[in-house]
Amino acid sequence: MTGRRWTSAAVVWTAAGALAVAVGGCKQKEAPTSQPAATSPAENTQDDAVLERMRQEAISSVRDNAPPRQPPGRPADAGNPLFPKELFNAAKNGDLEEVKRIMTSSPLVLIVDEQGSTPVHYAASGGHLHVLEHLFGLPGFSPNDVNREGVTALHWAAVSGKRNAVDYLVTRGANVDAKDKQGRTPPFAAAAVGRADVVEYLIMHGADMDAKDSNGVTPLDVAIDRRRGEVVKLLTDLGAKTSGMPTPPTTEPAK
Repeated sequence: MTGRRWTSAAVVWTAAGALAVAVGGCKQKEAPTSQPAATSPAENTQDDAVLERMRQEAISSVRDNAPPRQPPGRPADAGNPLFPKELFNAAKNGDLEEVKRIMTSSPLVLIVDEQGSTPVHYAASGGHLHVLEHLFGLPGFSPNDVNREGVTALHWAAVSGKRNAVDYLVTRGANVDAKDKQGRTPPFAAAAVGRADVVEYLIMHGADMDAKDSNGVTPLDVAIDRRRGEVVKLLTDLGAKTSGMPTPPTTEPAK
């Protein structure tokens, strides 16, 4: 085990490379006329269908790490940031009106950041249920969507200690045993940063308290290593196990 290193849970897991996934309307801009063209119900239905397809392709691209497909005839606007930080900041800060404005005002709106995280991740990390509820009412957003590192919104909510978001995501079907690419589950992430209440909640809702990461480290191991006394006591009282091997050295979570 000597010399093996691992990184503990963090609010934002770093991803190698960037992923741009575009979604938005399907019509080309037209020169203004004296009379606005009427939009038929059939055209609206067609637009909705295209939007739905593009959102689903975006999510599939994130899951598969595949290059995203730009909408035909709709290249990214040079004046439009590739990854609109305002959208993700608004979701993290709970500014629902700004989220709605950004997602409807641009002809080409991106629903993922450079790491493949969606506004759902950001809203969860801020504990903003009204934003989560709005996003889940739109096509293409799910409690179990992952970024390029396999991290879910539940991981982010667990690390942030947002019990309200953890509870809401679980009631919406979030997987309490979801593993990122390092094999870390939401309880592991919460244990690493000392969120005993979140660890207990997840275990009480079926999470495996002994789930090992890719290095064979358990939530109790990481809690002991990082001196999270409250978590150690909780897990010990619940009968959690250590891996029985020396715990690799850790680094501080990224901020």
